[in-house]
Amino acid sequence: MSLNPLAILRGWTRLLTANILWLYVEFLAANAAATTLYFLLFPEQALGMAKGSGPAIGLSMFLNPYTIIASLIFTAVAAGAVKRLWMRMGHDAAPGPFGAAWVPILGVSFLVDHLLTVGILFLLIPGLLLAALTTTLLPALVIERRGWGALSRACEMGQRSLLVLMFLWAGVLVPWLLILLGTAPPPAAPSATVTQIWVESLLSGLYDPAFAAVSLCLTMTVYAEMQRLEGPGDGGDVSDIFR
Repeated sequence: MSLNPLAILRGWTRLLTANILWLYVEFLAANAAATTLYFLLFPEQALGMAKGSGPAIGLSMFLNPYTIIASLIFTAVAAGAVKRLWMRMGHDAAPGPFGAAWVPILGVSFLVDHLLTVGILFLLIPGLLLAALTTTLLPALVIERRGWGALSRACEMGQRSLLVLMFLWAGVLVPWLLILLGTAPPPAAPSATVTQIWVESLLSGLYDPAFAAVSLCLTMTVYAEMQRLEGPGDGGDVSDIFR
């Protein structure tokens, strides 16, 4: 049975409105931690990247240590947020993330994050397709504790409403891509110090936590509705959240 896009939009809006503040703060802290750790561990590389002497964008997405650090930290924070959101949506406490296996959570999420980034930046339609297919990946890892099988579980769920999910993700990822391209800072001045570039990096990343919060609320709204459609249900839909 396919998802009702209007019901998803209503539930998504309610879930985001009720949780945007604490989600933004947690992801903002994750962004600050990732940026700070990168500048502490790789100051020379951070300085070179900011001044335009780093590797090309396609290569840097896989080789730049910042992408690895940020992906791992954001995934850990998001895993904890999944459990809290699930409980706030009226469900029983999930067994994860701390009871779940961290290796598949971090490993699968890291791989999908990188593939999604490549798909969005270079080929938008494949990126939307991948986003749709892996919409419920994190809940499958944390709530269902599927381990390495979470990817196949997410793809199985995603393909049932592929076009609806691609449409929903287009509403998130296209604006994010436009913001990313429109706010890309120019190369830093040759005289800029590591500290100056670190502060500028923190300030330029203020929109990333908002994108993460919006994306996670969409993920959880879709997952809750798919769970309802799979089970006996009570006749309601996800738009009843927080009513």
